[in-house]
Amino acid sequence: MSCVLAIKIMQNLKQHPLSALIWHRLRVTLRNVRISPAQRAHPFSIIQAIIKDVTAKMGNGEDSSVIFHIKDRKHTCKMQLMEKLPLEIFFFQKDERYLAEWRQCFQDYIHDEITGKNFDIVEIAPMEERNLEKAAAETGPISANEEICLEFITPFPFKRRPDKHRTFIDKQTFIAAFTSRFSRLFGKPINYESKDDDFDILSYYWNYTEIKHASKSQPGTHQLINGCFGRLYLKGRFHDFLPFLILGGEFHTGSKASNAQGYYHLHLQSVGHFTKYFPNKKVIVSIIHDVLDRYDHALESLSVSDKFPFKEDEYADTLIRQILTGDYTPAPNTAFLIK
Repeated sequence: MSCVLAIKIMQNLKQHPLSALIWHRLRVTLRNVRISPAQRAHPFSIIQAIIKDVTAKMGNGEDSSVIFHIKDRKHTCKMQLMEKLPLEIFFFQKDERYLAEWRQCFQDYIHDEITGKNFDIVEIAPMEERNLEKAAAETGPISANEEICLEFITPFPFKRRPDKHRTFIDKQTFIAAFTSRFSRLFGKPINYESKDDDFDILSYYWNYTEIKHASKSQPGTHQLINGCFGRLYLKGRFHDFLPFLILGGEFHTGSKASNAQGYYHLHLQSVGHFTKYFPNKKVIVSIIHDVLDRYDHALESLSVSDKFPFKEDEYADTLIRQILTGDYTPAPNTAFLIK
């Protein structure tokens, strides 16, 4: 992307209605110093319980305006002894006094020999004021044309259509997941309107998952961390929706605010779904075997063109090298006549 285009995109973001929104972020790195053999709780539910307890000590009880994620950690992560957990905790509609008291209460909670027995604080940053411009600067310049990839690393829950596959999400449901979440977090209606945007949702490359975990507030029952994860693509023009995507990359999307659900990475360049699968040497060797078994003269032809005796492992390496460098050229089709 050119510098001129990047500057233009940043200027457009400054003029967007979402640029007036303000929230706060607290960065904390915890170290897991104790793991019980009987511990079965998911890392997300453990951190969620800590944040819920700290918020309750502030006199707020259930408060969905304080959310978190473990930076870059997928829903499949496991808690390891002495592992560092980089938390990002987000606050909405909170004044400076509340933020300062919550930060201190969190430190007291972790330092307590009972409530904080499993963790130490490695580092805790000051509270940061956040807005769209700062979030966009951290994300980097993203083109709002052609295609963009959202890689969900925690499950994104949404109401499925009964006549469609569980992973299908239509454009209306996708947009509503952002507008309803943002409206709830900021305590005011936030709508999406555009005369120029024209994009489609490609939901063919992600999967549904669900994780059961024991409920701490209702002993004996289980709760689900469920939804779709993986790569979701937007194709078309999304200039006016891009700010929603940038903010969602910071504080997620979807109806559930707990357990870091709906957390995704917004890729600067759209990532091909099959990139991580191809070229794959095992697959290419398997294809070579298939060709040799299927065609009578394949071995003879390959031995003549690629030395005798034919070495399939070396041939696979050659094909991979040619594919990666762009030098691979398939042989043209040969016409034949059946009488």
